[in-house]
Amino acid sequence: MAFICSMIGLLMAGDSLTVSPKVAVVVDAETRARIAEAVITVDDREIGKTLWNGSFLIPDSFALLTIKKPGFLTRKLVREEITDTIELLNNGRTLNEVVVWGKRPSTYFKYTPPKGSDMMGVSSSSGVGFDFFKAIDHLFNFKKHKRRKKARKALDTL
Repeated sequence: MAFICSMIGLLMAGDSLTVSPKVAVVVDAETRARIAEAVITVDDREIGKTLWNGSFLIPDSFALLTIKKPGFLTRKLVREEITDTIELLNNGRTLNEVVVWGKRPSTYFKYTPPKGSDMMGVSSSSGVGFDFFKAIDHLFNFKKHKRRKKARKALDTL
């Protein structure tokens, strides 16, 4: 009978000596959603990332555990602060979505004369002449250039 009791005592002591690894879960503090792919660093040495369900194994001995994830504030914990659930705060300075507004370029043909051209054109018949359409085009381009210059000056003063 003493033998059986001693064997049961050894078996129970053997079970208490085996230490199962501790598991922790990283979650979002606001939504309580599990965070996957968060980088786990122990004493300035990366040990891995959280799994798809936000879980990771806590090492046996360390001084400082750091958890980093883009979009969240970095969390630094000492051994006494670690629980089974670790919450990360959302970083309010990051953007989840960016909307870009633009204008579609015009589809019609625009002709601008090359630089240095003047309003006077040479007609093929007499050799000298005045091109009315070139003069109108030059006038509109001059006004556009003047408006752009004024807008640049206004932006430079800001």
